[in-house]
Amino acid sequence: MFCKGWDCRYSSTFNPKMRELPDVYDLVKIFFEFYSDLRNFDRKVLAPLTAEKFDHQRIRQKKLPPAYGRYCHLISTKTVRFFKLTNGLCLQDPLQLNYNLTNSLQGNNLNKFVAYCKETLKCFH
Repeated sequence: MFCKGWDCRYSSTFNPKMRELPDVYDLVKIFFEFYSDLRNFDRKVLAPLTAEKFDHQRIRQKKLPPAYGRYCHLISTKTVRFFKLTNGLCLQDPLQLNYNLTNSLQGNNLNKFVAYCKETLKCFH
């Protein structure tokens, strides 16, 4: 199914990289561990489509896995705008690949978010 040029289908052959999913407690803890450390997403794009994070440079150069073929094509034909790389958190929409879901999470807002994640993480120790 395509919507305004975007492939909105999900793969029926997707194989998660994890053998077993952690329990909910561990998943929530992992979430707060990840987001409480700015190094995990500084100059990175978090890409839920392929469960990866890419350096900004890799996005600029369009050196992406095959799952991003449609995105690269749309960018090269100037059909859509390039993904907006910000200095804050960059979380790519898994369907509309040129959209940064967290575009406004920068500067003080990002620092507050990270601080809240660090504070919440203390509850797990």
